[in-house]
Parts: sequence; structure tokens; C-alpha cells
Amino acid sequence: MPATGRNEAVTAACMIWIRGLAGDLFSGLWMGRAMTSSATDADFYDIGESKILPSRVRWYILVGLLVPFTALTYLAVSSGSPSDVRQRPVALTTLATITGPFIGPIARNGQSCCLQFSIFLAAICGPLLALGLIAQVVPLPFRRGQQALRLTLWTFGWFVWLFSGHISFTHALS
Repeated sequence: MPATGRNEAVTAACMIWIRGLAGDLFSGLWMGRAMTSSATDADFYDIGESKILPSRVRWYILVGLLVPFTALTYLAVSSGSPSDVRQRPVALTTLATITGPFIGPIARNGQSCCLQFSIFLAAICGPLLALGLIAQVVPLPFRRGQQALRLTLWTFGWFVWLFSGHISFTHALS
């Protein structure tokens, strides 16, 4: 086989291999053809807003609200006279901060008056939290400002829910 024939065979085999690996775009560059503008536009069609950002922001907001409210719950449960603090389940109440208005009865070992007040608070604050959660999945009739509204409702719902826990807690300790 002459040298030029062998080179052409190797080149053809390489082209088949390259087409298999990289597709038509790379083989077009290998052959020396310039890319058209439609090929470059089609390759980057999905560049734009990050699709992951809103869900991460929601978790950052939830953790950002939960950490200070948990710290405030711990400080409130562990303060007072030593005999009062011994009667309270400090660790359980602190870990139950996410239960919102139900940390009052948890701190008082389920007393009925605290539980009734917590159920009353949950009836007020629960729908606000539900509104914030439902707004994340319900399609909205507009596009502009959609994420801002969803994040605002998410933040407001969790803030009201966690703050109601401290209202319940003040009732439980009064």
C-alpha cells in the first residue's frame, strides 16, 4: 500500500472515531469547516437563569430562620431558676423548634391549657405556612416577579410559624 493510501485510511479511521466520540461539531472543525452561527446558538440554548438557585435559596432561608429561632428557644428554655430549668425538657424543646406553636406544650410536658393555646395559634399560623408552601408548586399567571413572590411567601410563612412558637412559649412560661 503506498504511503498516501495508508495516510488516507488512517485519516478516515480517525474521522470515524472522532465522529463517534465528539459528533458532527468536532468533525466539522477537524475537516477545517467553520461553524455557522446557528450551530453556535444551538449549542448554548440552555444558558440563562440557574435552575438550581431557587431551591437552594429556599433551604438557605429555612436554615437561616431556624438557627436563630432554635438559639432563642434554647436560651428561653434554659433561663430561669434552677428548679424550673430542671423540670423542663431543654434538649427536646430546643430540637422541636420547627414544630412552631407546639414548643409551648413540649416545654410544659403537654399541659392542656398550653396545648389548647398552641392549637389556637396553629389555626392562625398554619394557613400562612401552607400558603408559603403551596406557592412553591402552584403555577402563577405571570412570569415577572414570580420567584420573588414565591420566596417572599416562603420566608413569611416560615417566619410566622417559627415566631408563633415563641408566642406559645411565653404563654407556657407565664
